[in-house]
Amino acid sequence: MINLFKAFNPLNILWLAILVFVLRIGYIAEAPDKLQFVFVEPFARLLLPVGYEYALSPFENVFLAGLLVLGQAILLNYLVNKYNLLGRSTFLPSLMYVTVTALFPQFLILSAPLLCNFLLIWMLFKLFSFYKGDDAKSTAYDLGMIVALGSIIYLPYVYLFLSIWLGLMIFKPFNWREWISGVLGYVTVFFFFAVFYYLTNHLSSFYQIWAPLGT
Repeated sequence: MINLFKAFNPLNILWLAILVFVLRIGYIAEAPDKLQFVFVEPFARLLLPVGYEYALSPFENVFLAGLLVLGQAILLNYLVNKYNLLGRSTFLPSLMYVTVTALFPQFLILSAPLLCNFLLIWMLFKLFSFYKGDDAKSTAYDLGMIVALGSIIYLPYVYLFLSIWLGLMIFKPFNWREWISGVLGYVTVFFFFAVFYYLTNHLSSFYQIWAPLGT
């Protein structure tokens, strides 16, 4: 199997899809009657007042989660090959991703961490662009907004904000404007979030958003 994925052959996507769903057969057989799917934090439920947690059957839930994992594996594989991180084009990164995610229940079903993996891969594309990019301020601003969006879906995602500064430290000489741009990008999203809270007379609850991070 490993030798098969060492070659950069588009047919490997088909084998990858088969592997994704084979690794989920056991979970489908033992899945409970209902699977809850919550893709935003409680503080963002004002944006989605409609009940959706149990809209999908267990099979539909796992099937859609498998499609998302397959898409993420292909994107991650493209990232690794684009920046030549392994020295040659291969499908091994996608194989590794599919295999590792099958070990964690959060990635076997639709969940907030699974959705955030798309944002994480998007961030990796932008972080690697620091190396040859001329205007790091706009990229850092975009990264700050991505982290903010991820925080709305899954609050612990906020800690990935540190990766923006880490990327700037590794790839760029120090420029305080670039470091501040990431902060401004993050604040921009939550500024509009605060405006929404204000317009719906829930501004007092807005200050409690980050309370869970203390524990």
